[in-house]
Amino acid sequence: MRHISERAVSDSLSASERVQAEAASGRHPWWHIPRQALGIIFIGLVAASALLWSHTPVHHLVPVSVFLAVGLVLFIPGAWLALKDLPAGKTLLGGGMMLLFIALVDLAFHTAPEAGFWASLAHRFGGAPLCTGMLVLFGLVAYWASSTSASLLTCFLGLYLLHSVLPSFNAAGDTVYLILFSVLILLWTGLWLSHKRAFFFPYATVIVLYSALALFGREGVRPAAFSLSPVILTLLFSYVALNLMIMRVSLERETPMRGFAFLNGVGFGFALWHLTATAQAGLSWLAPVVLLVAGLAAARVTRGYRPLKALSDFYLCQSFWALLFLCLWSLPSGLTLIVASCLCFLPALYEVRRGGGVYQFTEYGFILSVFTLPFLTALPSQSTAVGPVVIPLFWVYVLAAAAVLLLLARAHDAWARSSKNLRPANPVRFLSQQKLCSAACLFGTALWIMLHTILRRNDTESLPLFLALQGVAFLGLGLVFLQPGLALAGLVPVMAGHACYYASIRWMPSVAALPPESRLRTMGVLLSATCALAVLWDWQLGRRAKGFPLPLERLLALLPYLPLFLALLPAGFLQNLPYVYLAPLLAGAGLAGILVPRVLRVVLPGLQTLGGLMVGASFPVYLHGLRSGAVPVHACIGFLPFLGMYLIVLIVLERSGGRRIFGISLVLCFVIVAWGALGLYHWNSGPVFAASLAALALLTALVGLACNARAYYYTAVLLTVLAILWLLFSGITQVYGDHTAPLPEKSSAALADFRG
Repeated sequence: MRHISERAVSDSLSASERVQAEAASGRHPWWHIPRQALGIIFIGLVAASALLWSHTPVHHLVPVSVFLAVGLVLFIPGAWLALKDLPAGKTLLGGGMMLLFIALVDLAFHTAPEAGFWASLAHRFGGAPLCTGMLVLFGLVAYWASSTSASLLTCFLGLYLLHSVLPSFNAAGDTVYLILFSVLILLWTGLWLSHKRAFFFPYATVIVLYSALALFGREGVRPAAFSLSPVILTLLFSYVALNLMIMRVSLERETPMRGFAFLNGVGFGFALWHLTATAQAGLSWLAPVVLLVAGLAAARVTRGYRPLKALSDFYLCQSFWALLFLCLWSLPSGLTLIVASCLCFLPALYEVRRGGGVYQFTEYGFILSVFTLPFLTALPSQSTAVGPVVIPLFWVYVLAAAAVLLLLARAHDAWARSSKNLRPANPVRFLSQQKLCSAACLFGTALWIMLHTILRRNDTESLPLFLALQGVAFLGLGLVFLQPGLALAGLVPVMAGHACYYASIRWMPSVAALPPESRLRTMGVLLSATCALAVLWDWQLGRRAKGFPLPLERLLALLPYLPLFLALLPAGFLQNLPYVYLAPLLAGAGLAGILVPRVLRVVLPGLQTLGGLMVGASFPVYLHGLRSGAVPVHACIGFLPFLGMYLIVLIVLERSGGRRIFGISLVLCFVIVAWGALGLYHWNSGPVFAASLAALALLTALVGLACNARAYYYTAVLLTVLAILWLLFSGITQVYGDHTAPLPEKSSAALADFRG
C-alpha cells in the first residue's frame, strides 16, 4: 500500500508539473496532433515532389544530384533540431531521409559506375552495404530523437531497399538480406521496448517485419514436404523472440501486452501460411502447430505471475484457436464440424473456472465458426438407409453438431444456477454472462437449422410446415428437459415459417393451386406453435420482471404475438368483415387478453399489453366503420347485438380496473354511454333513437345496481333526460313539419281533398 500511494503521489506530481509546463509554454495538451499532421503532410509533399522530379525529361543525374543536395540541406539541420527537441526538427529529418535514400538507391542500383563521381563512389563501397549502413544511421538518429514518424519512415525505406536490391541477387543473396533486415528490425524493436514507453512503433515494426517476410521470402522457401528453409526458420525465430520480449516487458511494467501478442500471433500465422501455401511446401499444418505449442508454453510460463494473468489467458485462447484451425485443415469436413462444436466446451470451461472476458470472446468465435462452417465447406451429400428410412449424411452431421451446442447451452444454464458453489468474483455479472451464452447457443442452433432447412427444401410447398414442426420440436425438447430457453429457441423457425407462408405465392406459383385444406393445415400448425411459444416467452419475461415489467420488456413480450394478426391477411378476413363488427371483436379479444392472466394469476405482460392495444385500436376502427362503411349501419344485420357486446366489454374493462377514483369512473362511464349513443344514432336517427337512449339508460342503471357504482346512476339519469328531450324534439318536428312545406304543394293537396 505504501508503494502504491508513493507511486500515485509521484504520478500526480509529474502530471501537475506537466500541466504547469504546458501552461507556461502556452501549448494546449493536444498541441502535438496538428504538429504531427503538418509533419506528415510535409513528408508527403516531399515524396510527391521527388516522384514528379524523377520523371522529368532531363538527364538522369540531374534529379539525383538535386535529391542529394536538398536531402543534405534538410537532413543535417533536421537531425540537429530533432536531437534538441526543437520545433520542425522531426519533419525536416523525415524529408531529408527520404530524399537522401532515394538518391542513394538510384546511384547504387540504377546508374552505371562510369556515370559520374557519386555513382562510382557508391559502387566502390557496394550498393547494398552502403544503403544498409545509411538505414542504420537513420535508425540511430530517429531513436536518439525519440521520433516515431522517422523510425517508421526508416522501416518503410528498408522495405524499399529490399524491393530494389533483391532482383540483383540470386536466391541465397535474397535470403541473406531478408534475414539481415529481420534481425535489425528485431534488435530495434527490443531496444525501443526496453527504453521507450510508447507502444505504437513496436506495433508498426511487427507489421513491417511479417510483411517483409511474407512478400520477399517466397523465393527462399523450397517446395519440399518437410524442408525448413532459412526464411521459415527466421520467421520462427522472430516469433519466439517477440514473444519473449512481450513477456519480459509485460512483467517489468506490470501491464499485459495482449494487443501486441495478438498482433504478433496473427502476423506470424498469416506470413507462415502465405509462404507455405505459395511455395506449395506441404507445410500448411505448421502455422497452427507452432501457435498451439507456443501458446501452451507461454501460458505455462506466465501463469505463475499474477500481473500476467490476462496475458496467460490470451496465450491459452491462442492455443484453442490454433487447435481449431488444425482440425479444420487436417480432418474431413463432416468430422470437422462435430469436433469444432465439441471444442466450444474448452473456452467455456476455462471461463467458468478462471474467469476472463477473452475466454467468452473465444467461445463466441468458436460458435460462429461452427455456424459458418457448413456454408463454406461441402459436407457429404450421400445418404444412408436405416431400414425403410433414408437419412442424408448432411443432416446427420448438422444435427450432431446442433446437439453438442444444445448440451453446451444446458451446461451454461447449469453453471448459472450453481453460481453460489462456483463463487465467481462478480456473481451478478457471471450470472448474466452465462445466461447470455446459453441463449446464444440456443438461438444460434435454431437459426442454423432453419437456414439449412430453407436452403435444402425451398422447392417444396411444405417448407412452412417443416419450419413449424421444428418449432414444435424445440418446444417439446424444452418441456422434456425443463429448460424454457430451449423451447423459446423454437420461435426462430416458427417466425421464418410465417414469413415463408405469406411469401410462398410469390416464390412458388404452384402454391396457388394447392387445395384449401392443405393451406389451412399448414396455417393451423403455424398458429398453434406460435401461440404456445408466445405464451411461454411471455411467461418467462413476466417471471423475470417479477410482476412489474418495464416498457421494453412489454414490447419484447408483445412481438411473438404479431404473426397471429398477419395470419388473418391471406384469409381475407379483415377485408370481408365490416368494421362495425370488427371493432367489437377486437375489444372482446382484448378483454380476454387482459382478464385471463388475472383470473389464472399468471403475469403475462405481452398478452396484457396486446389486449390493451386491441381495445384501443377498436375505437378508431369502430368510428371509421360508422362514418365510411360501404354498407349503411341500419342495413347491417346484427348491428345491435354487436353494439351491445361492445358496450358490455367496455363496462367490464371499466369495472376490472379495481377501485377507481369516483371522478375517473364517472368520466369513463360518460365515455361509454357517449360511444353507445353514437352507435345508436347511426343505426336509427328517428323517433326510435329516444327509445334506444332509454334502453341504454336502463342498461347503465342495472350495471350500477349490480356493481354498486354510483357513477352509472348519473349517466342513466343523463340518458333518460336526453331521451325525453329527443322525444320532444321529434314530436315538435312531426307536428310542425307540414307547415314547412312550400305553399303550392299545400294548395294542390287541399284541392284534391275537397274534390274527393
